[in-house]
Order: sequence, then C-alpha cells, then structure tokens
Amino acid sequence: MIYGQITLCKQIGMINDKVYKDNDALEEIIFQFKSLEKSAMVLTSALAHEKAAHNELKGRFETVQQQKIAQVEDLNTARSKVKELEGRVKQLEKNELSLKEKLKNFKQFNNIVKNPRNAEATAELKTKLDDYIRYVDEAIKVLHDL
Repeated sequence: MIYGQITLCKQIGMINDKVYKDNDALEEIIFQFKSLEKSAMVLTSALAHEKAAHNELKGRFETVQQQKIAQVEDLNTARSKVKELEGRVKQLEKNELSLKEKLKNFKQFNNIVKNPRNAEATAELKTKLDDYIRYVDEAIKVLHDL
C-alpha cells in the first residue's frame, strides 16, 4: 500500500531524484515500507487469530459457567431432600421408641394376666391391647405414607 503511494507520488512529481539524490536511498525507504506493510499484515492476522481464540475460550467459559449453575441447583435440591429425609428419620425413630415402650408395657401386662388372681388386670389389659392395636395401625399408616 505505502509502496504504491510512493510510486504514485514519484510519478506525479512530488518525489523526484533531486529530493533523494540517491536512487538507492529511495529503494531502501521503499523496502522498509514494504517490510512495515508485511509486519502490519502479520500482526493483523495474529490479532484476528487471537480474537477467534478469545471468542472460543469465552464460549467454553460460558458453557462451564452454565454447567456450574446447573450443578449448584442440583446440589441444593439434593440437600433439601436430605434434610427432608433426616426429618422423616427422626419421626420414625420417635415412633420406634414409642412402639418399644408399648411392647414393654404389653409384656408386663401379659405377665400379670397369666396370674389367675388378677381378673381386674385382665380387663385392663384388654383395654390396653385395644389401644395398642389402634396405635400400631396408626404407626403402620404413617410408615406407609413415608
């Protein structure tokens, strides 16, 4: 480009041999301009390559960022499910303790009933057994719901 401008200027008389007494000096300047043009073209090409690489890396970064956001959402969902399950486990543990206590009471009443002198205890045991059966039925329903 610059070489063409110098040649054009030379043709129209703006640059002549009087200004540059030595034709070799003019040729050296033209050579330097050509080198600069080549360097500018190489730098322009390198810049275009760097821009393309930058855009590719930017796209990859955005993809990774979206994946991270999705993973964080999945993790938060999993954490909330774990907390919910922990609450259910605590409820089941309480139910288990209550059932163990009821079973212990049942065994004690069973021993009392085996003694023939305890007719009143037998009637009380029947009432307790009915309560126990209702409680177990309710516990089973709760367990099925969970």
